[in-house]
Amino acid sequence: MPRPALLILLTAAFSAGCGNVITTETNGASAMSLSRSGTLQLNLIVCSGSVGSLSLYGPHRGSESTPQKPLGSWLAKDPVTADALIDLDDPGPAWTMQRDPGRLQPAVVYSVLAGSRTEDEELSQVDFSLDRLQSAPAGTVLYHDAEVVTADSLRATVCD
Repeated sequence: MPRPALLILLTAAFSAGCGNVITTETNGASAMSLSRSGTLQLNLIVCSGSVGSLSLYGPHRGSESTPQKPLGSWLAKDPVTADALIDLDDPGPAWTMQRDPGRLQPAVVYSVLAGSRTEDEELSQVDFSLDRLQSAPAGTVLYHDAEVVTADSLRATVCD
C-alpha cells in the first residue's frame, strides 16, 4: 500500500475512535466581591445552562498550580439557572458546603470554578486575592483574571 493511502487509513481509524472528546461550553462568568461586612461574595452570571458546583483553588501560580483537591467546595441542592449572589461563608439553604476552605490569606491568589454537575458547562473562572478585593472600588466586582467592572454592568459584559 502506498504511504499516502496508509496515512489516510490511519487518520480515519484514529478519528473514528475519538468519540470521547469532551468539550466544555462556557455559559457565563464567576466574579468576586466583598460584602459590606467583609465576607467573600461569589457572583454567578449564568447566560445559559446551569451551575451546580463551586470549587475554590489556591494558591494560584499559573497553569500548573491548581491542586487536585480544591481548598473549598460547595454543591447546589438544585441547578442554578439564573444569576446568583452567594456568600461563601454562609451560602444559605440552596448550597451545601462540602469542604470548608478555612481562612484565606491576603496576598495569595485564588481561583473559583463554577460548573454544571450534569452537563459539560462551566462559568469562566475568576482569579482574585483578598488584597485585590479590598482595594477594588465600591460597587465593583473582579472577574476573569481580576478584571474590574461595576456589578451592574457584569451581565452585559459577560453575556452580550
